[in-house]
Amino acid sequence: MNNNKNISKQVAGGVAWMLMLRMSLRVLGLVSTVVLARLLTPEDFGIVAIAMSFFALLYLIKDFGFDTAIIQMKSPEKEHYDTAWTFNLIFGLGLALVLLGFSGLIADLYDTPELEPLIWAIASLFVIGSIESVGTLDFRKNLTFEKEFKLKILPKLIGVPCTLALAYWLRNYWALTIGTIITQLVALCMGYLMHSYRPNFALTAAKELFNFSKWLMANNLIYFLNNRSPELFVGKILNPQAAGLFTVSNEIAMISTTEFSAAVSRASYPGYAKVADNANDLKNLYLNVISSTAFLLFPLGIGVASVAGLIVPVFLGDQWLEAIPLIKIIAIGGLLMAINSNAGYVFMALGNPRLSTFLGSLRILIFIPTLVYLVSTQGLIGAAWAILFTTAIMFCISNLVIIHRLPIKIGDLIRAFYRPFLSAMFMMLVLYQLPGLDGQGTIQQITWRLGEAVVIGVGIYFITVFLLWLLAKKPEGPEFKLYEIGKKYLIPGKRG
Repeated sequence: MNNNKNISKQVAGGVAWMLMLRMSLRVLGLVSTVVLARLLTPEDFGIVAIAMSFFALLYLIKDFGFDTAIIQMKSPEKEHYDTAWTFNLIFGLGLALVLLGFSGLIADLYDTPELEPLIWAIASLFVIGSIESVGTLDFRKNLTFEKEFKLKILPKLIGVPCTLALAYWLRNYWALTIGTIITQLVALCMGYLMHSYRPNFALTAAKELFNFSKWLMANNLIYFLNNRSPELFVGKILNPQAAGLFTVSNEIAMISTTEFSAAVSRASYPGYAKVADNANDLKNLYLNVISSTAFLLFPLGIGVASVAGLIVPVFLGDQWLEAIPLIKIIAIGGLLMAINSNAGYVFMALGNPRLSTFLGSLRILIFIPTLVYLVSTQGLIGAAWAILFTTAIMFCISNLVIIHRLPIKIGDLIRAFYRPFLSAMFMMLVLYQLPGLDGQGTIQQITWRLGEAVVIGVGIYFITVFLLWLLAKKPEGPEFKLYEIGKKYLIPGKRG
């Protein structure tokens, strides 16, 4: 029990570091997107999104998931790290050549000649990534997330200003690509400066790593088809401008929910792996994680959907107003996706990543036909509805699977979700009563309304969620933790 509590504390600390990291990265990303959206056009974003989608597709071939396999191991040896590095090198250099070879065909497929030289530049990312240090996996495996924070944030602190300066100078899509390359180069140097690992060529642990990673490779392909393919289909069925509009809408809609869930998942997976042998400990840790996750994700997702009409003119500008209805729909889908994402890490901790493969495959069978049909018949808004429709179905199915795999009851999940859900819905109803949510008026008026809506929404949510918590007789959960913190630091005489 004490060991489980210690791991829970380590996971909580890791979540805090990863949340700080993801939010810092997202703040930098948001600043970058806001400035770039005013310097570049939707077509610029669309061209880069198409090129990067093909890069991501090929990247799946070299992304064996060895990092996840090594973290899941109790005592990995240097040969495991060397084997992972060697495969990254071989496949990274090979895929750079493949991408170069297909650049002309991709440009012809989308009838966009600008894609060919852009893809040549993007191929260099394979070369850079192929020689990155794998020793930095120790930061996550050993739950030393403060080092992970430094490793990820410093390249962005350098790369984002470079991208903005390039955009101001070039005023085209090359700024996005060159900025990405600079960020990757800085990350390469940081990895070897922060960890003593130095690679050797080795393939001795290939069989052992592949026994676990073969399912992760399949999951990576599934992830691409579920998350990166919309840009390709939208760009082909409609045009690159529509792909750019969808890409930015998707980023804004999911900016808060996916980043928070990614931080939680990255920190919680090593904790799940440590208690995977005890079903009851794993159940308690999972419920603790998802209840805390739901506490913040529901107001974030529903809040973004509620004030999308104000977010777009303030942060993106009038040329992106078509993104408003997309953001409203995608934000709800992103909320469900983010809450659901942690279950996959439980399956991997149990040594059963094939469950994630099955669920991901099922999502593809639903999502891709729905996406193609709705985009063909309804245009760009159809892509947003396809995301929401598919995510809602998979949310229900995935929770049924987790109930089957762990000693969790439906009532446990309801208790984890109902207070934040009801509070967020009440928040949305109150926000919709405010005037001017359609974004009409001067930029100063819209900015003031956005700030007002955020303050009111946050206040309504927290008041409601704590009232429901009191009515439920103060159960354990995120509200109880916040209550204890408040009692300790805000009430005189309560500090230790």
